[in-house]
Amino acid sequence: MDKRKISITIWGKEKGNWLEWYKDVTDLMTQMGYKNTHIGIITESYNTGKVVTVARKEKEILTRIREGEFPSCFSCFSLPKDYRCAGFDYYFMCERNEAYMSVTINDTDYNDYNERQIIAMITKYTCMESGEIFSTSMSELPLVYAETKDTRNLKTYKLIRNLE
Repeated sequence: MDKRKISITIWGKEKGNWLEWYKDVTDLMTQMGYKNTHIGIITESYNTGKVVTVARKEKEILTRIREGEFPSCFSCFSLPKDYRCAGFDYYFMCERNEAYMSVTINDTDYNDYNERQIIAMITKYTCMESGEIFSTSMSELPLVYAETKDTRNLKTYKLIRNLE
């Protein structure tokens, strides 16, 4: 059977404090039984194009944000120790940028309670214009759809429901 990922994505202008968001995402991961292990960030002066370990870079990145350097994109991941590619191997991934916020989890973690918790967290930091809950095969990148809103970019895209 095809293992799938579930994405809850809300498009709209981002709002709210980045440090509070980071804490809320980390708390949400913990509530779901995961640990925030890696982060990816793009700011004016920081753009490695790679995810880095929380243990190694969290303090530096949060200090930059406290000092007024705000991200244009910030991602948090829960990855296994033996991961090969962060874009595919995560248990939990959240990306926040200027156009949308998306949380993607394994389909086995998807239930009504987690859905409500994720939507509450996303809407705290995004002015919702539109939203969707959708699934994809684990072999595809759901953020490709979040970025383009073009279902032709994902062969296994399945709409679960629209959010209003």
